[in-house]
Amino acid sequence: MFLIRGRVAASAAASAARTRTHKAAPAAAMSSSSGGGGGGDSLISIPVESRLPARAAVVVAGSGLIGNSVAYHLVERGWKDVVVIDKGDIADGTSKYGSGMLGMFRPSAERAIVQACVELYRSLQARGFDIGLSEVGSLNLAMSRDRMISLRRRANRYAPTGLDCQVLTPRECQELHPYLYTDDLQGGKEEN
Repeated sequence: MFLIRGRVAASAAASAARTRTHKAAPAAAMSSSSGGGGGGDSLISIPVESRLPARAAVVVAGSGLIGNSVAYHLVERGWKDVVVIDKGDIADGTSKYGSGMLGMFRPSAERAIVQACVELYRSLQARGFDIGLSEVGSLNLAMSRDRMISLRRRANRYAPTGLDCQVLTPRECQELHPYLYTDDLQGGKEEN
């Protein structure tokens, strides 16, 4: 797979280098036409500027969360002629701002999608790709009575489906995060 960038490098040094080396990550993991990634801390070179190939079986526009996912799954299923084009760097658009949040405090159908993502990220990490996966849980806060009622209802609805979450008082929230200002909080919900 190729990653084609549309922007010309601004500095002479970048232009002279012609390639940028990235730690192997999901998009970088697909850069070989064999469809596999490397192991360990291997580095993969992705062309900074390249000419588009004359033909490709699949061209994916955008190297954000969705573009990377589409290309990754195509390569995993054996497609060898996949090209990803983007006007900037990998995940340089809106994907970089929220792509790491995989909260499970949601309806079970949505949770199944998030769980599939978590399992994919775990498998990439296990295969040696340094994607920076950290599973740390989450804390949702309620500043209004209505929001607290909503958190309680959702926690009660999701608990029987196996979701590990607890409704917390403002004091319990502060015990988890000592610098959290809690004077205006009704409470919160912790998810492990």
